[in-house]
Amino acid sequence: MKKIFFILTMIFFVTLSFSQCNEKLIDIAVSQNRGATYLKDFKVKLPATPKNKPRAIAKFQIVLNGGNHYRFNISKAKEFNGIPIIQLYEGSKLLGTSYLTSKQKDYKMFDFLCQKTGTYKIFISFKDGASGCAAGILSLVN
Repeated sequence: MKKIFFILTMIFFVTLSFSQCNEKLIDIAVSQNRGATYLKDFKVKLPATPKNKPRAIAKFQIVLNGGNHYRFNISKAKEFNGIPIIQLYEGSKLLGTSYLTSKQKDYKMFDFLCQKTGTYKIFISFKDGASGCAAGILSLVN
């Protein structure tokens, strides 16, 4: 019984060490964000959703200060095929997104010039409801 437990424990730790869905993912996102100061991260791991169901979305609330220039970017774990999308909302109004549906183009980041201090929402999901793991980053552009 001890041998089985030991083998299962080793498999678990080996899987974790090869998995990119951890702090390394945040480091990757931060390294892609030159010229900006890292403020906060949003880690997400979402399951695939069936076509007839609404796609899974992770939601976060943040307070942004008026007059600041913010950057939002996102990176994904290589072992997942899902394309991550990070979006910024004020109420129900979309203010920025990393994926332009009209062009079917993934930009991985967008900048936001905050006009007024307030509470904003960050949504992270995966294109077409695919499963995935991603880290979204909020930074202040210097």
